[in-house]
Amino acid sequence: MACACVVPERRVISKLQSPRPNSCLALWFALGSALGACQTPTTPPPIVHPPAATNSTPLEAKRVDALAEGTSFKTVHSTRFDLSLALPDIESFQINDQTTPWFVAQHQPTGSSVLVRSWREYELMNRVSCEERARLHRNLPERDKGTVIEDRRIDVPPDHDTMVEVRLRENSESPQFVGTVLAFGGWARHCFAFVFATTGDDKKVVAARLSTMVSGTLEHMKFDSDLVPKRAPPDLKTPLRLDPRGPALP
Repeated sequence: MACACVVPERRVISKLQSPRPNSCLALWFALGSALGACQTPTTPPPIVHPPAATNSTPLEAKRVDALAEGTSFKTVHSTRFDLSLALPDIESFQINDQTTPWFVAQHQPTGSSVLVRSWREYELMNRVSCEERARLHRNLPERDKGTVIEDRRIDVPPDHDTMVEVRLRENSESPQFVGTVLAFGGWARHCFAFVFATTGDDKKVVAARLSTMVSGTLEHMKFDSDLVPKRAPPDLKTPLRLDPRGPALP
């Protein structure tokens, strides 16, 4: 569209008279406004809402290891060996206190095992001789494998010369780590043995299980004293005991 612009003659404009706007400039401004109004408005980007939270647990989330956490301790008593011990996650343990010379507790989810035994010998014993006797009756973890994490004296059972040794060994294949707790003690003609073995691919979890079994189970074991009678004495104040003639006949 062409627009012919005519330059008006020069005139002297009075200070009280406003100049007239250029008609061509006004036309171009009008056309620009009309074209802008005809343009298609820009569509705003869609709003993306974050996904709603769900209650499902991710597959990569680690399960809670009850032995490593040391939760749900319950006490188990062995009448055969006159001792009591507390085990974590007791519902997952399979206990055998009848068919072997040991008290055996197998933790099914982790494949861990606890072996406990208290017995008498015919000669004076110490922790070394008690360990030798214990290895004659069952295959136990060796002491020359793995790194020693802890090695110290504990007063379990009382008066025994018990030493506890904790080891952690790394394998070339899965399970990558093997942890063991070995505790043997002797006093007079008495012997005591406590063995715990566990495996896993997480070094921290295996180490936590070892700590739980030492501080939560082994160090809190209770033992029945030989000086305490196993049965309650008869009640000498009953009429049956006081009356030498015996009970009255009906």
